[in-house]
Amino acid sequence: MYHLRHPKSHSQQLIALAWKVVLTSLAFTVLSLAVATSTYAGVVQLTSPSQLSQGAITGIYLQPNNTILPSPYSLTAGGNTLTFTQSGNFLIRTQGVNFAGDFPPSTKIISTLGRGPITIDFANPVREFGFLMQNNVNPQLINTFSVFNGAMLLGSFNGSLQPGTRLPLFFDGARATDSDVITRIIVTGAPGFGPDDFVIGPVTFVVEPVPEPTTLLLLGTGLAGVGVAVRKRRKGKESEGG
Repeated sequence: MYHLRHPKSHSQQLIALAWKVVLTSLAFTVLSLAVATSTYAGVVQLTSPSQLSQGAITGIYLQPNNTILPSPYSLTAGGNTLTFTQSGNFLIRTQGVNFAGDFPPSTKIISTLGRGPITIDFANPVREFGFLMQNNVNPQLINTFSVFNGAMLLGSFNGSLQPGTRLPLFFDGARATDSDVITRIIVTGAPGFGPDDFVIGPVTFVVEPVPEPTTLLLLGTGLAGVGVAVRKRRKGKESEGG
């Protein structure tokens, strides 16, 4: 015995078609995101504070001068938390008070006390960062810094010498490119000369913007299309009935 299959109504066909479009869009979006997150473009070095983007946030050390800070030390700025870690305590110093360097007058700086290197972790990933640093033991030697996205090393650079300073003042800065973000920095003082003893100024950074929820946007668009199709079908039936 053969069973006759009831043909789908026009509204059911429209709904099925709309859902097919939504599911296809979602599959394409997921595939695109998977490809994007596995592609790392890297990082470029910034060589001057003037290269930092407008609207960048600066984390200021608010503790009084000569404050000892146990490691790890955390500060919050602009909704982000920066965590500084090294093998011993930090010390807060002030340019022109107990530090005779070349930072702007009265700038609060953080000293390694010879316990560097310093690791700086960002609770929220950033697109770029920058800060000034100066070596204590031998200011003439150039420092280095490494930039990470999670466990992945994006690049290692030498600090950039800033012009017009009495003692060499270096700028450490970088900007992530394309799909990359920055989650960690490791700052090392002048190599091969005594302890890893240096100071760094306030850290300026630009937070990675929150990505647009593309999947939810596509889903909402597809469901809206389903609703429009159903409403049109109902209005057509009402007109026929009237």
